[in-house]
Amino acid sequence: MRAFSAAYGAPEQLAGTRTGPWTDVHALGLLFTELLTDRPPYPLEDAAEQYRAVFDTARTHPRQARVDAGESRR
Repeated sequence: MRAFSAAYGAPEQLAGTRTGPWTDVHALGLLFTELLTDRPPYPLEDAAEQYRAVFDTARTHPRQARVDAGESRR
């Protein structure tokens, strides 16, 4: 049984593979990103485009939406 919103689903949820607490952390991060930028984390126009964005390894940063979220620690 799947119980998640596609807009906040982690890649492993969309792929149907093993999930765990990290999937909730992923959703929380997406929620914080939306709160900071006032934009959904992934494009919502088309399901195929949304799935591509979820599986893309390049992640957006709030700075791209002109939000100062502090220094990035890598």
